[in-house]
Amino acid sequence: MLEPDGQVAIVILITTSAPPREHHRRKLAMLVSGVHRGVAALTNGTRWEIYDLSLPPRGLVGKMVENFTLDTSDAVEIEDAALALDYWLGKDSSHHDGQNLEQ
Repeated sequence: MLEPDGQVAIVILITTSAPPREHHRRKLAMLVSGVHRGVAALTNGTRWEIYDLSLPPRGLVGKMVENFTLDTSDAVEIEDAALALDYWLGKDSSHHDGQNLEQ
């Protein structure tokens, strides 16, 4: 997904394996190489990894800000995951200090 100015806003890589494997992280890192703003997500639908691309260059792993498993049988967990996704996928990077919401 792109911002109105054509810059990357959100990159989501959806995998079929559970949990996402290292080769998927490498693929995501290649997709966002050179991108210095926005958010990237790696998911298999249940397991989510969220990366803040605006953090200083230190490799993709160093930009991970959320990491959770969505258990659809737990209503509280679904709400927590929805709040985390809403924050990171809709965040304004000028109001973020790079800290996790929850783990």
